[in-house]
Amino acid sequence: MTNFTYWPYDEVTLSLGASDIEVIVDAPWLSTGLKFDPAHRERIISLVEKFKLQSLEASDLQEVNWFFSSLSTYPLCYILPGTSPAGVDAHAVQDSTLGTLDQKSFLNTALEETGHEPEAATVLKHSLFQGDWKWDAQGAIDFSRTPSGIDPRALFSVARRYHLLSSLENDLTGDLYLQVRATKDNDELFKRASALMVRQNHYVTQRCNSSLEPALARAMSSRPMVEHFMLEEKGHDRILNAALKSIVDDPGAVPVVSESVVLMDMLKFAAERNFLSFAIVVDAFERSSYQESDPLAEVLQEGGLTKAASQINNHKDINDSGEHENLALGFILNMAPVDEAYAVEALRIAETTSNLMNLLSTGVRTQLTSLIP
Repeated sequence: MTNFTYWPYDEVTLSLGASDIEVIVDAPWLSTGLKFDPAHRERIISLVEKFKLQSLEASDLQEVNWFFSSLSTYPLCYILPGTSPAGVDAHAVQDSTLGTLDQKSFLNTALEETGHEPEAATVLKHSLFQGDWKWDAQGAIDFSRTPSGIDPRALFSVARRYHLLSSLENDLTGDLYLQVRATKDNDELFKRASALMVRQNHYVTQRCNSSLEPALARAMSSRPMVEHFMLEEKGHDRILNAALKSIVDDPGAVPVVSESVVLMDMLKFAAERNFLSFAIVVDAFERSSYQESDPLAEVLQEGGLTKAASQINNHKDINDSGEHENLALGFILNMAPVDEAYAVEALRIAETTSNLMNLLSTGVRTQLTSLIP
């Protein structure tokens, strides 16, 4: 991976660990400990103190970058604009009006040829698609600006933070798991609820290849990387189908919620329209939970669905072994600076898709209520 220059996200903090050679890096979405060489103790202590006092300045950039470069696989930092070689792959919008639309009009336009009108109508009722856009597109663009245009790597890093913050606020997966856990005393109901959750993952993997494929026409020099990624994703639906079949006799009879359908429509739309948005969205899909066991697998295991839990963890382990944490960033290493219209479109597509990811648990919870007598 190209050497970038990093600056920590606003939410990131440092503190010394219990060990005298460990520093704890905290963000609202993850916490990790890092052992350091005792020879660097003074540098580490000085940096930790600056974080504690919130006194970081531009003059600290070298020390900050020295520390966070070793944590580049984690979503902890902005990539500063203009600090990596500009690529040569030139990308431009197909229709400059798309980025000017409000949320509802934008989503309607994106979904108008999918044939999923009922699903789109359901999704459009969600409060996340009412009112103004929430992501600060202008702030992201101003941050990422260079004399040559908008740095796509820098913009990618801002969009990643926006998605993480949006997930903290709007993703109710934890509540969904509590709701399913509450059905454990009713074996049949627990199985139906569990199958409903697994079915959404299964559906996503079923549509993965067809949703990713349009990006090949826009990938330019990154086409081999996208092809390799698609190859690694191939067959994952069989793993999740095995998990489903261990719970229910007919996996195809388990409903797919509207949010799952529209989510994959938006992934395909990103692939067709805007390669930068495609990279941002794939990054959100592939971001690790940084946990030893998949949280869904833990729910299944607690309810006695051992085989299904094993398959879910198997799927997680395959993804983790592929080291996809920064794979999508690699897609845009050779992307030239883009203009504002392209950058805005990328952010609009990414925000819409992020909202759909976060609403998926809400859709499953709504469907789950129909299963409870």
